[in-house]
Amino acid sequence: LIRKKKKNYKITDPFYLSGRISVSKKGDGFVKLSSGSEIFVPSQFTENSINGDLVKIIPTGFGRKGKLEGVVSKILKRGRTFYRLKVLSIESKYIVGKFLDMPGDELEGIIPSKSILSENLEKISVNDILIVSLKNVSHYEVNQHEAIFVRFESETKEDQDFLRILMKYDLDAYFPENISIQFP
Repeated sequence: LIRKKKKNYKITDPFYLSGRISVSKKGDGFVKLSSGSEIFVPSQFTENSINGDLVKIIPTGFGRKGKLEGVVSKILKRGRTFYRLKVLSIESKYIVGKFLDMPGDELEGIIPSKSILSENLEKISVNDILIVSLKNVSHYEVNQHEAIFVRFESETKEDQDFLRILMKYDLDAYFPENISIQFP
């Protein structure tokens, strides 16, 4: 709420805190602040955030156990760039799947059919594994997230297990072009 800026102190306006959220199986959130303290977020106020997301929290007061409570007002940054989604059903307007490699309750992903090129849409079948990214704002139920199709997992010739590890920890397999990797 109060930040030191050089020799002065600045009060955050409006009052908010930010940190990484972890979500329990019940759906309740726990936001770890940079100070090391934690804020409890009841499940109805997590705003479709998932484990590892950087979220903006508005404090609401102290709970029953004297712990600071708050509500997620915005997802600042997703915890990862890409996620793996196993297709469960293909409907006329949506492709529905479940996310893999994510702790907690099974989370569903919904991809609007109109957001996928028709040639890719024809190739998608039940049980395919897709690589997707998530929208920060989702207008679905608590365990449902709107996803954006990126590619098929099987499209690459790289080692699948290695790519899954990179994806899980949001690491890139390639060096940026502006960084030299020439070493003596």
